[in-house]
Amino acid sequence: MRRLIYISLIAALVGSFTSCKDQDDIYKQWVVPGGSIYPEKANGLTSTLGSGRVQLKWAAPKDPAVKRATITWDNGEQSKDINYTDFEGQDSVMVEIDGLREQSYTFTVTNYDGENHVSMKSEQTAAPYGQIWLSTHAERTIKSAEVPSGTNANVSLGFGTNEMVATKFRYLNNDGEWVVTDPVPSNVASVVFENAKVGARYQYASGYCPAAGLDTIWNDWSKSPTPIAGKLAHTNWSVEAPGYSNGYPPELAIDGINSGNFANGWWWNNGTYPKIFLVDLGNETTFVNKIVLYQNSGNWYSGRTLYNVEIYCGNEKFDINAGADYANTPAFQHAVFKHTTMVFWNSSASATWNLGEMKNFRYFCFVIKNSRRYGSAINEIDAFGYDAAAE
Repeated sequence: MRRLIYISLIAALVGSFTSCKDQDDIYKQWVVPGGSIYPEKANGLTSTLGSGRVQLKWAAPKDPAVKRATITWDNGEQSKDINYTDFEGQDSVMVEIDGLREQSYTFTVTNYDGENHVSMKSEQTAAPYGQIWLSTHAERTIKSAEVPSGTNANVSLGFGTNEMVATKFRYLNNDGEWVVTDPVPSNVASVVFENAKVGARYQYASGYCPAAGLDTIWNDWSKSPTPIAGKLAHTNWSVEAPGYSNGYPPELAIDGINSGNFANGWWWNNGTYPKIFLVDLGNETTFVNKIVLYQNSGNWYSGRTLYNVEIYCGNEKFDINAGADYANTPAFQHAVFKHTTMVFWNSSASATWNLGEMKNFRYFCFVIKNSRRYGSAINEIDAFGYDAAAE
């Protein structure tokens, strides 16, 4: 019995030795004599997005044995090698990867020492932005563009939308030259076009950048919804008015001369009222937001005698001989702007009707209801707006 036990123990030991030898053979190919060497990896890897590019940043290796790194992306199909001697003395390494599509990428950074030992990998996922991202952003709102006097246009802007940085403009000046403005920040609500041409459309484009983004990218130029408004030329205008005397015809009220001379305006010296003074702008494409009537600029007593004056604007011709029942005639009833009475006080040199917004019409007329003295005069008339067909 004892002999049988000894034989069994010997067989077990032999079997155990054989089994261990087989295991060693299996793992021998993975065993590195002295142990594996892993250089310092790229620590603190981050990314900053740009337009078609990504900027990668990580801490410069503290281990002097680390000599170089390889960056791979696009499922390993693209790569870029860097040498750490190019960043000597710097606390961090910054590398730009450009020429990227507007999609998500995983960037892998691997360090190597002088003997080509490989570090553990560092990964960062990033998605550059571009035209698809830009298309989701609304363009800036333009409220108005007008030359109130002189030649400079005041342009009123809506505030910038999300991630908008600035808006640039280009416009035509009175010398026939295109002028490009400096970018207007998104929190600035106005811009001045110097020496701007009235009646011409301008163009604008806004730039956008995400928070902490590398690049501002710009929309294509857009044409303004309306031309620059300003004092309209009287070139195509014509006027009609009831009888006058002393040789001062109604056409003098649109001759462009605003003076103290009665001979430069329309004058009447009879007391029949109402008097209806009609202006034909000459086309159906004019938009107006302001009309100004001037009395004699020099003679404040006998040359400024208007009292109550109404204004009507419309696309049907007003009858200058409608008389006291004028308000019941079709043209007056269909007016797009009407019944705004202006009271001229003693010595009032002018009166301004602000229409509130651009209104499209061909005709407007003043209904002069009375006078402070026997006669009266209109020395000059101006309208402000633009002709949509005159670009």
